[in-house]
Amino acid sequence: MKKIGLIIILMLFPVITKATCNNTLREEGKTLSANITSEIKYSSSKNTFTLHLYNVDDNMSVVYLKKTYKPTNGEISISDISEGKSVTLDIYYKDGCEGQIDIIKKTMPYYNKYYGSLMCDGYEDKLYTCSTQFTSYYVSEEIVKLSIRNYETKRIPIEHDAELPKEEKPTVLEKAKEIVNKWGIRIALLIGSSLITIIIGNNKYRKEVHGV
Repeated sequence: MKKIGLIIILMLFPVITKATCNNTLREEGKTLSANITSEIKYSSSKNTFTLHLYNVDDNMSVVYLKKTYKPTNGEISISDISEGKSVTLDIYYKDGCEGQIDIIKKTMPYYNKYYGSLMCDGYEDKLYTCSTQFTSYYVSEEIVKLSIRNYETKRIPIEHDAELPKEEKPTVLEKAKEIVNKWGIRIALLIGSSLITIIIGNNKYRKEVHGV
């Protein structure tokens, strides 16, 4: 009977441990995972990035691409990550807890090879594509040339504003002359036609009155 009782206790023990993990240890793990900080470093020789995690508790493990990483002195480093790559890290806490307690997502930047180049000389403080070493998108030679061309195109009119002749508004007299030149002949013809009509009408009226 003692052996049977011992077997029952051993069978129940993992279940009891699992229940404790789900309630207490998981919350403890989530609190500790909130202290994790990260840093991204670039390797010029490989043109890849390394993701460093700090303040990782010794009871934690990180899984990335089915590979498990354990902390050393509170640090974990994941190297050889290509530029522009989206990284998802699953955080686990203690071996007795099932399922991740947290997820960390990071996206690697792109290395801008035109940063500090001759093509960008003079545009470092004017264009994003020339002033930023790491960007959120791939910077090609075409993008840099297009950025420079757009900048120069917009800049030229501003520099020559002072040289453009100022538009002068016409005076009242000039407007009157313009009206006379445009409508004077028509008005004169209209007045002349009206006067002839009036004269002819008067002559007819006199003849009728005097019986001529």
